[in-house]
Amino acid sequence: LTGDVKEYFMSQLDAIKKPYQADALMKSLLPSTQASVQDVSTDSSGAPAIITGTITNTMAVTEAGDRFYVDLNTYNAPFSDRIDAHERATDYSFPFHARIVRESSLLLPEGASVTCLPDNFSVTDSQGSMSCTFAADGRTVKMTKILQLDDPVIAIDEIDRWNKKTSDWNNSCNQQIEITLK
Repeated sequence: LTGDVKEYFMSQLDAIKKPYQADALMKSLLPSTQASVQDVSTDSSGAPAIITGTITNTMAVTEAGDRFYVDLNTYNAPFSDRIDAHERATDYSFPFHARIVRESSLLLPEGASVTCLPDNFSVTDSQGSMSCTFAADGRTVKMTKILQLDDPVIAIDEIDRWNKKTSDWNNSCNQQIEITLK
């Protein structure tokens, strides 16, 4: 988290009583109940602010014989929901500029190998950029999802394009990694 997003997030976190801050951090990493989060911490001393935690999501794994399919996208990013343009008469404005980076990594068990990594995705326009990259290095597989919102105002005639772009981005980040056990 950087800039206005970091300032907003940290001020919201500071407003929460200390005993409940760990729960708030867990919800920021994974706001649904589909998985569990442990070992949550934050480092806001520099730019960007970094929130880390261990997410266990058994729902993200599908087994098919000696192959496993894993979804590393734990949550859709803020600002990535569809904007309803039906009967809309004005531009849409997000509350601030943003740069949000979500990085998920998976440590493969001994004897496992990556059979297929999804294609990377990237799109840049006047609003900013969205990307999703997948990489394997030894036994570690990593997905990095980035949203850079440079212009928080989306003109009414650009909303359909924004919705298409975010849908393509989310679909790309939701692709599964194929792993084979030897």
